[in-house]
Amino acid sequence: MHLTGSRGECDCPACGTTSSRVHSRYSRTVRDLPIQGKRATLMIIARKYYCDEPSCSRRIFCERFPGVLESYARATARLDRVLMQLALMVSARLAARLSRLLGFAASASTLLRRGERFEPPILPAARIGVDDFAFRRGHHYGTIIIDLESHRPIEVLPNRDVATLRRYLANHPAVEVICRDRDARYAEAIAWEAPTATVVLDRWHLIRNLTDAVGRATARHHRRWTAALREYAERERKHAATGEDVGDAEDGAHEAEPAWLAAPAQEVSPREAERRKVTKQRRQDRYDRIAELAGKGIGKMEIARRLKLDRGTVASYLKQGGPPTNERRHFAPTLLDPFFPYLKTRFVDDGCRNAALLTREIKERGYTGSVRTVMRRIRTWKRVAPGGNDADGHVPAAPVRLPAPRTLAWQLLQHPDDHPAVELLKRIDEHAATLAELAPRGLHALRTKDLDAWIAWRRQVAASTCSDLKRYLRGLERDEAAVTNAITLPYSNGPTEGNVHRIKLIKRTMYGRASFQLLRKKILHHEA
Repeated sequence: MHLTGSRGECDCPACGTTSSRVHSRYSRTVRDLPIQGKRATLMIIARKYYCDEPSCSRRIFCERFPGVLESYARATARLDRVLMQLALMVSARLAARLSRLLGFAASASTLLRRGERFEPPILPAARIGVDDFAFRRGHHYGTIIIDLESHRPIEVLPNRDVATLRRYLANHPAVEVICRDRDARYAEAIAWEAPTATVVLDRWHLIRNLTDAVGRATARHHRRWTAALREYAERERKHAATGEDVGDAEDGAHEAEPAWLAAPAQEVSPREAERRKVTKQRRQDRYDRIAELAGKGIGKMEIARRLKLDRGTVASYLKQGGPPTNERRHFAPTLLDPFFPYLKTRFVDDGCRNAALLTREIKERGYTGSVRTVMRRIRTWKRVAPGGNDADGHVPAAPVRLPAPRTLAWQLLQHPDDHPAVELLKRIDEHAATLAELAPRGLHALRTKDLDAWIAWRRQVAASTCSDLKRYLRGLERDEAAVTNAITLPYSNGPTEGNVHRIKLIKRTMYGRASFQLLRKKILHHEA
């Protein structure tokens, strides 16, 4: 398209004087947005004017097209805006491929230059959220600051140092509310530069730290709790077999064994039994050779070299005084465990032997497993004795199954009364009972934002013997006011976390090779 300016006069860019005296004409080739997918090129005939102002330093100036075409530009302003938006939304190479498909082809270098021209606006905010994000996880971190009202990022800092955040807060004294996590560096910077601001600790981090404290407690006591449950189950089995009262000496007689403990013995096929027998004999022969050489005074390294074994294997055999067994040390809970009471009632009392029917019945009660699992369980019970039970009508029990520490911690926090394992553990262990009573209360107080319940829970923890929960509260003592604000105020660091996830996507689109300045502009580009 061949175009020319329609105005008969133009303002001098140096002094602003309007001139109509034409000096000459020249042509400009400019790219514009495509038309129907076709590349559009503008051939503009522009004028040069004389400046009639005697004091002006410019005697001749070129015709201007403000808002449409910048000086020396080879593309219209609207095409520049589109290229800039494209460069800031995706990677330069992907933007170059998209631009070719859209009809205004541009190279990756051109798009990078367009992106570098973007200047993020300075947006002051009275309520901000502060959080860190990883440039390279475990090595280098930055800081993102968002507006809690619009949920948009307003600044990105190159690190998470105290001095950097202090400079930002010093330049923005109007900040009234700051929502942050438990990072001590952010706390120190806020204490120095914004001592009057209302600090709100993120509730998600409070809940996460509470779950971590419960997880540490369950991990430390898990082995002891497992042993206590096994001892209890053994006493109950003896009681069921002999009819004698073998209750705990301290706690008195207990109720009969809970039905959730009733599980089938491990089912082993004849082929698997033969394979295990061969493996056991091979290990026994290996131990005999190791013991024979060790009895002659030969060292472990030499025994390992002669028998072509690892030194740790030799040391393990000699330490335990025999070959390892095939017995399982830990038993994971199954999907069928909560439905043992119903299955035992139907199998023993009602005489039902149809696995498919039993599966349909327990699926109506929430079972999500397969019919094969129920079938194996029923088949094992059938082999115990005619009628599916032993002489006393008791379905045999397997070793006690306690969930893994992480699962157990979650069960302690989430309605412990709904989990039979936790319910039994509360009856036989005082520490577990205290933890199961206190942990859900603290979680409920944080989730419901009940300050009175939180204060009462803190008193209960202080008077208890739960060292992990006490340590959790001691860590919150320096942020006591921020914790109170987190419970009573409506602010949260959730929008900040959402922007951190957005940063991860932006980093991946650039394959982690962008400079901090370009990354900052992409993050602060709100249209993305």
